[in-house]
Amino acid sequence: MQLQRNILIAILLLFSSAALTAQQFGFHNFSLEEGLPQTEVFALIQDTKGSIWVGTNGGGLSRFTGQNFETYTTQDGMASNQIWSLFEDSRGNLWMGCSNYITSYDGVSFKNYGEAPVPFLRNYILFHEDPDGNIWSISNDEQSGRRLLKIENDSIIDYTGNFPDLTDNNAILFGFRSESDGTMYLPTLNGLYELNAGKVTLSSLNQRDELNGGIIASLFRDDEYLVLALITPNDRRFCTFDGKLIQMVETPSTAWWQGVGRYFKDSKGRQWFGTNGQGIAMRETDQADFQYFNQNNGLPSDFVLSFLEDHEGNIWMGTQGNGIIKYSKSNFIAYNFENIIQGDVVRSIYQDSQGNHWFGLAGTGFVKYDGENYTAYQNSRFPGLNMVRDFVELSPGKLLVVSFGGLFHLENGNLTSVNNQYGFRIPLPFSNALRDENTIWISTQGAGLFKITDGQQEQFSMANSDLPSNQIHSLFQDDHGNIWAATNSGISKYDGEELKTYTIDDGLSNNIIIQITQDNFGKYWIASFGGGVNILSGGQFKHLTTEDGLSSNIIYSILTDPNGDIWAGSQNGVDKIVLDGDGQLKEIIHHGVYDGFTGIENNGAANFVDRDNNLWFGTVKGAMRYDPNQIEINTVPPFTHITKVKLFFNEVNWRSGDYDDCCTNVSAWFALPENLVFPHDSNHLSFEFEALSYQVPEKVKYQWKLEGLDKEWSPITTKTECVYPNIPPGEYTFLVRAQNNDGIWTVDPAKFSFVINPPWWGRWWFILLVSIVILATVAIIFRMRIQMINAKKEELEVMVREKTAEILKKNTMLEQQKEEILVQSENLQKAYDDLENLSDIGKVITSQLSVEKIVDAAYLSINELMEANVFAIGIVNQQDHTIEFHGVKEKYETLPPIILSLDDDLRLSTYCVKSRSEIFINDFEKEYKRYLPSITPPGEAGNSSSIIYLPLLINKRVEGVITVQSFNKDAYTEYHLNILRNLAVYTRIAMENATAYHRIQEQKNHLKQANEDISEQKKKIEMVNQELVELNNEKNHLIGIVAHDLRNPLTSSLSIASNLKMNAAHLKDEDKKSVDFLVNSLNRMNSMVSKILDIRMIEENKINLNCEQTDFGKVLEEVYKNFQDRAIKKKIQLHLENKKLYAIADRNYLTQVFENLLSNAIKFSPPERNVWIKMEEQNGEILINFKDEGPGLTEEDKKLIFRKFQRLSARPSAGEKSTGLGLSIVKKYVDIMGGRVWCESTPGAGANFFVSFQKAT
Repeated sequence: MQLQRNILIAILLLFSSAALTAQQFGFHNFSLEEGLPQTEVFALIQDTKGSIWVGTNGGGLSRFTGQNFETYTTQDGMASNQIWSLFEDSRGNLWMGCSNYITSYDGVSFKNYGEAPVPFLRNYILFHEDPDGNIWSISNDEQSGRRLLKIENDSIIDYTGNFPDLTDNNAILFGFRSESDGTMYLPTLNGLYELNAGKVTLSSLNQRDELNGGIIASLFRDDEYLVLALITPNDRRFCTFDGKLIQMVETPSTAWWQGVGRYFKDSKGRQWFGTNGQGIAMRETDQADFQYFNQNNGLPSDFVLSFLEDHEGNIWMGTQGNGIIKYSKSNFIAYNFENIIQGDVVRSIYQDSQGNHWFGLAGTGFVKYDGENYTAYQNSRFPGLNMVRDFVELSPGKLLVVSFGGLFHLENGNLTSVNNQYGFRIPLPFSNALRDENTIWISTQGAGLFKITDGQQEQFSMANSDLPSNQIHSLFQDDHGNIWAATNSGISKYDGEELKTYTIDDGLSNNIIIQITQDNFGKYWIASFGGGVNILSGGQFKHLTTEDGLSSNIIYSILTDPNGDIWAGSQNGVDKIVLDGDGQLKEIIHHGVYDGFTGIENNGAANFVDRDNNLWFGTVKGAMRYDPNQIEINTVPPFTHITKVKLFFNEVNWRSGDYDDCCTNVSAWFALPENLVFPHDSNHLSFEFEALSYQVPEKVKYQWKLEGLDKEWSPITTKTECVYPNIPPGEYTFLVRAQNNDGIWTVDPAKFSFVINPPWWGRWWFILLVSIVILATVAIIFRMRIQMINAKKEELEVMVREKTAEILKKNTMLEQQKEEILVQSENLQKAYDDLENLSDIGKVITSQLSVEKIVDAAYLSINELMEANVFAIGIVNQQDHTIEFHGVKEKYETLPPIILSLDDDLRLSTYCVKSRSEIFINDFEKEYKRYLPSITPPGEAGNSSSIIYLPLLINKRVEGVITVQSFNKDAYTEYHLNILRNLAVYTRIAMENATAYHRIQEQKNHLKQANEDISEQKKKIEMVNQELVELNNEKNHLIGIVAHDLRNPLTSSLSIASNLKMNAAHLKDEDKKSVDFLVNSLNRMNSMVSKILDIRMIEENKINLNCEQTDFGKVLEEVYKNFQDRAIKKKIQLHLENKKLYAIADRNYLTQVFENLLSNAIKFSPPERNVWIKMEEQNGEILINFKDEGPGLTEEDKKLIFRKFQRLSARPSAGEKSTGLGLSIVKKYVDIMGGRVWCESTPGAGANFFVSFQKAT
């Protein structure tokens, strides 16, 4: 009896299947939070319409669409909410085996089948449909055991008594299985029976030697074979039967299998094994190794009760207490390190030449993975591993580990700090490293970039190069060997000789750059923080943002895969940017948590491509691996259904009887009206629909179209409802189709047809009647219109005759105007030619450097433009008070120079100069008196009748005149005057050029002499300067010796004086004042000696900086508090505007900088005034402003302000003393720490001292 009980327990586990995978699938758990009514799931089935049905232990029946659960219970007509089995028959009806009842559902209503009540629990656990369509069931009765049942005439008929062999000797009936030949196999504890034609016989399979005397407990089919579940007292196995041969199925390890379990072979040929409480096992092929899953490595529950493979190949599991689990193929594999190193934020990934993978964690250290085992290097054992950002293989088995806490060598498992070996006296926040043959490049967060070659270190920073920021996130070497740095203020490229920087001014969308990669076409892809992806090609930038399809504009990482596509990591997952054969954008595919990218948010520059072409991404939840060669495309289109038809946004109960006049029937399952016909005013319809695709249901998308109204499909969307208002009368068919997560569309869209009837005024008879009336009206109107046209025709003929006569008259006038236009055209053409000639003349004139050459150049050409018997240019000689004409032309001959006195007021040239006026004469004898009362005879130039004089003005001063003269009267018009005006302009330019040329020649000779004098003086100065340098070095040495030798006696003296002051109560007032004066003097001297020694240390580069991330606000607040008493004594109000901002600096030296600046502000401010200290953030920098209300600084003061031993025009307002060293020390400290300091001031308006440092991220 005990054996039978054990065998029964084992057999109950054989009617389900399990799923297992080795990091290539993803688990997704659906439970109460997702809407499942109860967490114990005994039965799962997918019907022929694509719906997954879930039978629960007390929660009723649920239909699952991939995103929602629709639950049915006793309130909907079921007899029981406890469901043990589910089955769909050949007619599409759903059968449920419940407690004490069998229930069927035809999509409209539930039908319950019961037997006579019994005082014990009766569960219907199995269903079967024979070839004749009969429904068989097996019940498990608490007292009487199992019975064979059949549904006949809407009743449950017990067939167990018809076949006594099945239950003789209390034999257990395990189940049944029908084959295509009509044979029903019935496995029992007595053996396997066959039911044919109403007769039961013992199967010949019982006698097969391969079974080794075992009992066949159940039978089911995979894609190839009949599978037999075999039980012996010592073992439980599975075997396959192809009709001839029986072969045993290899099972997992005995320690895991323990002989109690279930077997399942899916459509891909994978074998799945499950046990109760041990999880699941899986093997890809008959030859592959077994892979195991349980709650320790990702399986949500170790207790699996029911199993299902859906139409897409997803494996579903019903569990005991955890709802249902979906197990799908995932292209991403998650690697989590929380249990290995107590951290899961992966900041760097690397693979060495031996195939080991290395993972740098944030805050905990790093991990080595050799393919089987993990080795953790924790920062608790190795201080400094607080943020491992990169790995570099120096030689096989030797790694350089780059961390925010320093540099380390890892060799043979030993980790050694090597900061000094690379030239770093203190650890810096190292962010990335890159090896280029014998050179190692190391970037930092705050100290810039370092190049280390054969032990020699070279630094690139904002202070000594064009590097835009000292905060560098990552490095990249392109195909040409150039080194790129991604910084907080742009990107920089180093080609071996110079550093070139790109910022938003050059086209970047954002200055904060995290990482850079290069595609197969030579273009650079740049990940920016907030500006999406930047693409640099040919010196020009393009941008990809969310408007182009990216999932986010914050891009943390970017790489190029072996196929040439780009992968951009963001806080929402990773985007694959697919390029076509020309390197142009083809599409962007987003991979998020629903696609198996469970890490969700990527970390900055944390990615890698290993030797097997796997892509790795470091995230806040471990590392994600993507194998582009193992991608499985979901080629199964979704099941698409129209689920509801609404009227005016309201849901309609089409079965209520209110709409019987509109439809002939209502369909099952989704209750849609058939042959729907609406009146014209019921024309506002809404359609709801669904698509059943379970692999990634969140990525299912839809398109719809209303045939008869829409010509094109709607845009692709995720909405599951569409609305059509005011549909006009007509016949329509609504179509909807869906695509799955890989873009595979439904082949046959779901359809719903309906008709909208027209109103009575849209009926045919009404339209015919209206048409007749309209035609009659049109005929009458047409006849009246013809009569009106004839009358109008006669009127128009009269008007045409009148207009024709008028046109003939105007035509004659146009002919006359045409002749005038032709004459004007000829004149315009001549003017154009003259302008062309004038332009050529101007070019020649302006190139001459003497008056004679200007006249020679212009004379020949001016004769072509006008009659020029005489042409001359006169130059005013201010020194001799004359006007000189050189190279005067008369009829192509050059006359001797003519020099006229400016005191001769009876000459036209003199009048033109003095009056600064033009002279225009066409008849000399009659017109000259308009300018002069009488005139001096012209002399050698002959007697001209037509004369033009124009003054030559340079800088509003008359420098000469230009004249053209003709011996004929009326030789010139206004046109010729304009030509000469243009010529005068060119002449003035030529004169200016000539004057400048002669002046330059003089200056050139003068400069040559001056240069010789300067060279001589330079030699003398260099000799003096060398002497001064030697004297300065000797002075500095002497000052250093004196200051150093003074320190000890001065300290002793100060100690004695201070002690004397403390015990001065018995001294006289005059002696007390002397003691105070002595202490104050010794303090000033000690301060001066300290500052002299500080200056000496700075100049000798002996400062030991300890730069680290420093809270500037905290330092500033401490300095502010320390100076409160000093300010109160002077009645000065201090104002502090502070923030909590961080930068890389030495805290001690930063304190001295702030103390010096605040001390000066108080020192130079008069009493009862204000001093402000303000901190703010500007463009990624920390800016601190020390502002006073003192006397301010002159321009000369500002040139000397940061030099040593300078005395400025401003003096302390209360007699305080100044060494002249404080600000020079401030300048040197700030420069060494990578910051900037400057002063802005206006005399009488106080001074503003600014200190700026790059903000730390």
